[in-house]
Amino acid sequence: MGDTQTRIRPRINLPEPAPVNSIYTIKQGDGLISALEALKSKIKTDNGGKVPSKLQYLFDKESASLYLRSQFNKDNPGHPIKPGDKLSIDNTGNVNLKQAGTEDKTIIPKPQEVPVLKLPEPAKADSFINYNILDPGHGSHKDHKIWGKIFDSGSIAIHNGLRNDEEEVVERLALDHFKPELDKQFHVVTTRDGDLGVEDIDGRIARINSGIAAAKKEKPELPTTLISVHANWSSKSSDSGMIIFIADADFKNKSSDSYQLASKIAGSMQTQAGLAVKIKSDRDTRHESIGILRRTHADAKILIETGFMTNANDIRMMTEADIEGMADQTELSQALRLGLAEYYKEKQ
Repeated sequence: MGDTQTRIRPRINLPEPAPVNSIYTIKQGDGLISALEALKSKIKTDNGGKVPSKLQYLFDKESASLYLRSQFNKDNPGHPIKPGDKLSIDNTGNVNLKQAGTEDKTIIPKPQEVPVLKLPEPAKADSFINYNILDPGHGSHKDHKIWGKIFDSGSIAIHNGLRNDEEEVVERLALDHFKPELDKQFHVVTTRDGDLGVEDIDGRIARINSGIAAAKKEKPELPTTLISVHANWSSKSSDSGMIIFIADADFKNKSSDSYQLASKIAGSMQTQAGLAVKIKSDRDTRHESIGILRRTHADAKILIETGFMTNANDIRMMTEADIEGMADQTELSQALRLGLAEYYKEKQ
């Protein structure tokens, strides 16, 4: 008998049919989010129990939560709806609202591509004596494995009817106040400047390490620090205060550079701004951003939870520059600079 060959039939990938243009009519008592959930149920029913790939971003719990929060911010707090209005989703993935006497209005656009963030390349290292990375937390789009570009706003809190997003609070604090103050005495670069790009925690860590490597290539002994700026959140509005996190190994080693940096900044915050600052191990939190402390290559690295978004006094401290009788952006900035100066002074 002669040799036989196994014949493999090539796979034919058929294009996915366009999703049915599902429509949900608003009922009495519906809010926008509950109406959206009802629309999502109708989408699955209309499409034979399946979720079309173009609409997957609405159904994945993580991406939907982050992306929807990014759409309903303080500049766009939502859309008033009433019984009889219609929610629909078109075959491009946009969620539209139809109200009597009006044209369809897109209220949730499908996530779009946004540019990738880059850490500024360091100048020639022989032109400065230290290299400090200031990292305003959050503020980028996460490249989600299922659908795309979902915005990371961090913690959210409402005070006096106004919404505050952590990414915006720490961006303004770090870029408008911390950096100008630190620039008086140190060489400082930032991980973002307000431009929102695609990045997850792995990407940010890679950029930070790339910047440090480039600086140390010119000057191997160059001292480096990383200061990641965040704001805390609690279900209790009474919780307040600043916390500085460091990697657990550094927390256990009080002579480590990270512990020394945290200690100097905590002491300066006490004397300059009247704040009693706690220093904690990264094991005391499960926040994703804390990975930056273990996986970056700076000599000293800390993550500052500047205050609580959910505390009225703390949010004022982080968002106002001239407050009578309490700490504010100006005092925080000066205390940070003086604490960093003390750290470098002791390392000489």
